[in-house]
Amino acid sequence: RGGLRASGAATMRWIIDGLDDEGHAAALVTDRRREDGPLQRDNNSSRVNSTVYKCGKPLVDTDRSDFVKEEYEAWKKQWVKEVDGGLCIMRPPGDVSGNPQHENDCVSEGNGYGMILSAYMKDQETFDGLWKFWQSYKDEKGNMNWQIDPKGSGHIIGKGSATDVDEDGALALLVAAEHWGGDYKTLAKEQIERVWDNDIDKDKWLWKAGDGWGDCATLDVSYFAPAWYGTFAKATGNQDWGKVSDFGFNFLGKCNKISNGTGLTPQWTNCACDKSLAIGKYSDKYWCDASRVPWRVAVHAAWHCDEGAQRQAEMLATFFGSVGADKVQNGYTIDGTPLHTTDTHNACTENCFVTMAATAFVVGSTDEEARAGFWAESAKKPAKSCYYCDALRVLSLLFTSGLMHEPTLSLPD
Repeated sequence: RGGLRASGAATMRWIIDGLDDEGHAAALVTDRRREDGPLQRDNNSSRVNSTVYKCGKPLVDTDRSDFVKEEYEAWKKQWVKEVDGGLCIMRPPGDVSGNPQHENDCVSEGNGYGMILSAYMKDQETFDGLWKFWQSYKDEKGNMNWQIDPKGSGHIIGKGSATDVDEDGALALLVAAEHWGGDYKTLAKEQIERVWDNDIDKDKWLWKAGDGWGDCATLDVSYFAPAWYGTFAKATGNQDWGKVSDFGFNFLGKCNKISNGTGLTPQWTNCACDKSLAIGKYSDKYWCDASRVPWRVAVHAAWHCDEGAQRQAEMLATFFGSVGADKVQNGYTIDGTPLHTTDTHNACTENCFVTMAATAFVVGSTDEEARAGFWAESAKKPAKSCYYCDALRVLSLLFTSGLMHEPTLSLPD
């Protein structure tokens, strides 16, 4: 492992020295689409179908669908609760990612994650329950209000949507439509249109913070979901989704110049990636929200073979490979200095960072020792459980095991 860290550090210096004016490492990072093309494997039933992703390959060679199913079922048993005739992912008292002022609340991102997971697991009953809860607490635009206290006065305590949830719900409905057809096709089309109409700024082609607010001064980097945008474009025929991805990768290039090529990003920042408003904790650091960025860009690279996503994933894999899977910390400055946080609420654990970092290795690294290490660390039961990181862990396992295919359904006009 010491040799791996030394090698990673040398590669990091190599990337930093070669960043162009936009923060891209275009001349230095190999484009494996041209070099290798889609990976091919034998048809042994115990093998992963590596061609599930157009670029990159899963972190495991053998079929781990039974393991991922078991982890999903364990996650569901612990976190998915029946509320008001529907289902939500509830944050219990004492949860490190919970809010002590509103114990046993439900936040919309949990339903978004749950819908993605249940759709891919073909668990229609759970999917329908999560969607029913969404519908029970939707805002005037049809998106789920972001925070619900089922036992509180008025129930809705966080009004308006969060863009990442609106996007994740649309992707989940598209997967559901592919599996089950019927009304899910119409629901998927309507939700994609909701995102387009309410969450995307057509003047600058940026994603907003929610369906009722957000501008160039208030970007949550982890709400950038380019894989979803590419899939929405194919499903609906709206090619302008590509403009949002183009803005996003140009924006990440600015962040890369400031981060010295680590690939790490702030949680909240502006369009220049040089100033963060005081939104929540550690808004200018690579903390809980930002931990999702590797997953967002890695899926895009795997599904769409996008060069910008590939390069970002390689930067992230190089940085985290130099750290080592068993030494990933609970947050960093964007130039890679550990935060050593001890927050006990509205926070997260190290498990968020290692499992989300693992996704970058699907497309960002061919170092088999590092890839195996990040899979093994992600597959372990976390030392400390929390609502947020447990959901991200199962999403990571789904993707890194090769089970998160791109939905290819075309929706009706």
